[in-house]
Amino acid sequence: MKGFTLVELIIVLVVVAILAVGAAPLFIGSGGTESLVLRERALSILRNVQLNAMQNTQADCYVAVLQNNALGLATTPSCGAGSSTLAASEDSANQMADFGGKNLTVTDSNGDSVSLPIDIEFGPLGRPNDASGLICSGSQACRLTFTEANGANQSVCINREGYIYGC
Repeated sequence: MKGFTLVELIIVLVVVAILAVGAAPLFIGSGGTESLVLRERALSILRNVQLNAMQNTQADCYVAVLQNNALGLATTPSCGAGSSTLAASEDSANQMADFGGKNLTVTDSNGDSVSLPIDIEFGPLGRPNDASGLICSGSQACRLTFTEANGANQSVCINREGYIYGC
């Protein structure tokens, strides 16, 4: 007799079902992938600004500007004034523009919501300066949260010692 046994058919169906459960989310929807990509880009940009501040200790500070639709290294930093500006150029290694309809919310270390635009200043030791208006020196970290329309969100945190991480 030629053919498959019932046990072999059941095993094949179970394996196909496991693969379908694992692969289906990749084809059905993004499931938070877009906010994760924004978080990773924000981490990269903020760490780059921080490294610039730590390498050029002659400057008072290096500033990252957070706006409703952009984040990046300030082209004209105003240390302590909170009025730095971004270049009007396209996306680059130091700037990302257009969050693609994702909302950005910022909270300080006290958990209070911060209105945008806001500057994050980094001093020579890589620590965020509170003079920029974003208070990161409390016991909790400052939090930048990207939220998608479906409610999925990803956050970037900055603690008072300057550690920038996904939270």
